[in-house]
Amino acid sequence: NISKAIDENNYKLFISLTNYKFEGLLKNRGILDKSLEYYKKNISKIKCSLLDEKIMFAKNLNTDYLEHYNIVEKSTFTSDKKKTSPKGKKSVSLEAKRVGDTVIISVENTNPYSVTVSVNPKYKNISFNSKIGNTFSLESNIKKEYARLNLRSGHGKASYNFSYVWILGSMNAKHDDNYLYRLPYANGSRHYVSQGYNGKHTHNGRSQYAIDFAMKTGTKIFAARDGVVVKTKSDSNKGGGSRAFAKYGNFITIEHSDATLATYYHLKQNGVVVNVGEKVSKGQHIGYSGNTGFSTGPHLHFAVFKATNKKTTKTIATKFKTANGIMTNPKKGKYYRAN
Repeated sequence: NISKAIDENNYKLFISLTNYKFEGLLKNRGILDKSLEYYKKNISKIKCSLLDEKIMFAKNLNTDYLEHYNIVEKSTFTSDKKKTSPKGKKSVSLEAKRVGDTVIISVENTNPYSVTVSVNPKYKNISFNSKIGNTFSLESNIKKEYARLNLRSGHGKASYNFSYVWILGSMNAKHDDNYLYRLPYANGSRHYVSQGYNGKHTHNGRSQYAIDFAMKTGTKIFAARDGVVVKTKSDSNKGGGSRAFAKYGNFITIEHSDATLATYYHLKQNGVVVNVGEKVSKGQHIGYSGNTGFSTGPHLHFAVFKATNKKTTKTIATKFKTANGIMTNPKKGKYYRAN
């Protein structure tokens, strides 16, 4: 019927049909593409929240190809477990401790980086109370109380089931917008910007404030700001102009004192010279540029980002000190000399 409404150009019926609330609507790819194309032509008439969501999802899917900092992990925790224990040790885990008629639920982050966690609690014959809410940030190697469950006597068997997800980065991070970053290559050297902010190719959506610096494979990369190395990859030698290559990109991710993170991406194979957990100083040599991942030519992709909620991150505009002054909006095709 949706397809028929489009064919007959019956926009009112089309909106009525696409506003139905049930699982699986527009799951068929062909109908979805046809619907989005038709909706975009008529969007000024009447809006549809589902189609707006689909458009936003598609936009983010097309631009957020840096999988190493957009991966959402998930797990579950139930009343028959004393601690989360799926296959392997989870880096974010829940633990229960019984004290009388109260069950204290704690959450622990054993990752070397901050995370944003979101818990979906379900419970029966239990009074639930959480002081930190169901979506919160947790620093590295921190364990804290998440909730208290009070068992209701005389109401039957009590039970609970928590599903939860987490993503790299703190949603509470507050970027120091006055901070002056250094250019991530050797002092005195210069490189041109092959793609700047709001680039037409991949620097849009949540990746709008990323910068690509064109440089030969093997160029030394330096830390743009002090921080702690929290994630790296250097074993890949694959790269290409398809998004299918995104997962093969080598990188270094560094967490700063304000809980924002910087990524240095497309590094060469074995091009990481720092270790996870290592404190690095601004201007310290950390790796070598390359052409791995979703890349059509040798360059360094640099971006500062933070988590925005339980499932997404966003890049942040940054200021750089250069030999010719402060750079606030890198221009495509322009050379910038490090100082």
